[in-house]
Amino acid sequence: MTFNEFLSGKSECKLAFLGTSITEGSGASTPSKRYSSLFTERMGMRIPEIKFTEINAGVGGTPSPLGLFRMKTEVLDKEPDVLFVEFAINDKCVGEHKYMEGIVRTARRWKSDLPIIFLFPYSADEITVKSQAMLADVYRIPCIYMGDDLQEKINYYGGNDRFFTHDGCHPNDKGYDSYADSIMRDIFQADFEFVFPEKTVFGTDFLNPRLIPCETIELPEGWLLSNRTLWMNPLRYICADKPGTSITFEFEGTACGLYGRIEKDGGKADVTIDGKSYGTANFWDKYALGFDRNSFSMLADELEYGKHTVTLTVKKENEPQSEGHVVRIAAFLAG
Repeated sequence: MTFNEFLSGKSECKLAFLGTSITEGSGASTPSKRYSSLFTERMGMRIPEIKFTEINAGVGGTPSPLGLFRMKTEVLDKEPDVLFVEFAINDKCVGEHKYMEGIVRTARRWKSDLPIIFLFPYSADEITVKSQAMLADVYRIPCIYMGDDLQEKINYYGGNDRFFTHDGCHPNDKGYDSYADSIMRDIFQADFEFVFPEKTVFGTDFLNPRLIPCETIELPEGWLLSNRTLWMNPLRYICADKPGTSITFEFEGTACGLYGRIEKDGGKADVTIDGKSYGTANFWDKYALGFDRNSFSMLADELEYGKHTVTLTVKKENEPQSEGHVVRIAAFLAG
């Protein structure tokens, strides 16, 4: 199926973009200059009889694991007609490739004929690109190498990538314009098939990945719901700072994690799953000395499928340079 054939007869089309800071539009002068917005605008100009709507679910500094757990709330619940996925910049660990496959399988369980396109930007990790391209081949997903086109433009201008990027990674307006051009050209040449192999490529199948906002759960003693939210995200976070204070959540699946906040007074929490120790969750690092930011961590991703109980307990010990023991969690990740 071609893209033109897919669009035939439609009066509306929601274009969803799931990815990193590149998708979020970091470096663009305004959100309207990011590649997703430019592409959506150009589609409307090319096919004015269809109303094209953008769903931008880009989050800077995050890999595909968080994307997988964010996808239901931030993408699928908004009922997209097309899904673009961009994580080759931040996925540099071989163990993360199963989450890209999880994104594909989850999306196709939601809608078996949902067109999915992988996007590869400039300066993407070469090994990751090859791995994601191999995954795309198995699932018959078109890939758009928009970074290759940008590299050609950079070479034309003498090899100085600062003409198109701010830092060799994040595009400026010219760079995002190039990305939108690449998608406009290649999307109409793509051939869409809708394959769903019974067996996974990377060995893990996430059957119900989801994000559970902490503001929706009943809080035990010692935990408070903050009036503040995550950066550029409406999720409010809960917090506790008294050592020994615990919180427990239950889920069904094989994997779990945390979406929270790192600040200069961040602490640590002991993690147990089904009564077994799973190490420590850290809510501080050296970068907290300079700025606060959202944080993400997986606690476990190879559990036996079934119901599990996770407990986090604020530790007395913390990093020497931290100013406190505060644990901040906006959502539990489960699936």
